[in-house]
Amino acid sequence: MSKVKSRTSNVLIALLLIAQASFAIEFVQTEQFVSSEGEILHEEIWVSAQTINLGGETSNDLFAIASTIDLDGIFQGDTWGCGDIISTHGIFRNDLRLMSRTAQVSGTLYGSLVAAGNTVKIERTAILHEDLLCLGENVVIEGSVDGNVRIMAQQVTLGGRIGGDVLIAAQDIVVLPGTILNGNLTYTAPKEL
Repeated sequence: MSKVKSRTSNVLIALLLIAQASFAIEFVQTEQFVSSEGEILHEEIWVSAQTINLGGETSNDLFAIASTIDLDGIFQGDTWGCGDIISTHGIFRNDLRLMSRTAQVSGTLYGSLVAAGNTVKIERTAILHEDLLCLGENVVIEGSVDGNVRIMAQQVTLGGRIGGDVLIAAQDIVVLPGTILNGNLTYTAPKEL
């Protein structure tokens, strides 16, 4: 009986070691991190730097912490960014999570977006195929969002095209001329729209 338990334990340990070896995470800490167009980062990567410029491709999850982050490549996994200024122009195949003083989102996002910051701007060129959650002092939506939108902010400027329902809690809400809302608009604000 003890030989069977011992063999079973050895097999389990071997399987765990094999599984652990096949799952690689790369940790990078540097002054400036640059990934050029055509470069592919295969492992899950955690980057801490003063500036991060990613123009290449990530085939796994990305966690980026920097003062300035520019995401201009193709991102296959979930992407997390924390910094002072974050700009996105790339293609995001999964979810995008941003926390910064200023977040500017353009490009194409196939997953959901959660963005928190003093200023969060969804540019006219942004195409979001899923849901959007924004928390901030000043939130501006001018792009296209296929899913639902939830915003909690001091001031909200709503424009572009939104395919789902919109829920806003803000002190000041402005709906720009030409805004297309295909779902319901529910809001909490001191004054009527």
